[in-house]
Amino acid sequence: HPFVAIMDPDGSDHTPEFATAAASDRARRVLLAATEALACTAVELLLSAELREQAWREHGGSVAAAARR
Repeated sequence: HPFVAIMDPDGSDHTPEFATAAASDRARRVLLAATEALACTAVELLLSAELREQAWREHGGSVAAAARR
């Protein structure tokens, strides 16, 4: 995913260079950090009813806005 920078910004997905980058130590570190951030977000949502309600409200608003397009 472009937001998970496993190679330099001038690199391109679906190339041999990307495949090499995907098997690198950098990719491992970056992906571990990304999965930790996602897990922390999930824990926050699970522990906070208020945060879940806010997320559902915002999600509903974005879905409704997309439906109007």
